[in-house]
Amino acid sequence: MRNLSDRVVVYNKDCMNADLSEVTVITLYLTTSGNERLRPKFEKEARPGTRIVSHDFSISGWRASRIERFGGHTIYLYVVPDAYKHKLSKGRGERKGIRSFWSWRGL
Repeated sequence: MRNLSDRVVVYNKDCMNADLSEVTVITLYLTTSGNERLRPKFEKEARPGTRIVSHDFSISGWRASRIERFGGHTIYLYVVPDAYKHKLSKGRGERKGIRSFWSWRGL
């Protein structure tokens, strides 16, 4: 087994208040309703390629890249898709926005 300690940092924080912009993997063991409360934060802050691993509870409205079952447990893997910037015309000026595609890609 490889020693990854020089490449891994583990944070134990309140996810609702944590800055997710530099995170590459998020692990969850929340109910479906807990995952749903965090979904808008993930959509806003998680960068493209971030992997979200949820133990036993799916994230409603998202399609998992992979689902594994071990005994009586289910592990859901989600990979945050790339977002693209586009221009939205409104009135006299332009404003920039971000649109996310929530169709998942595999690993």
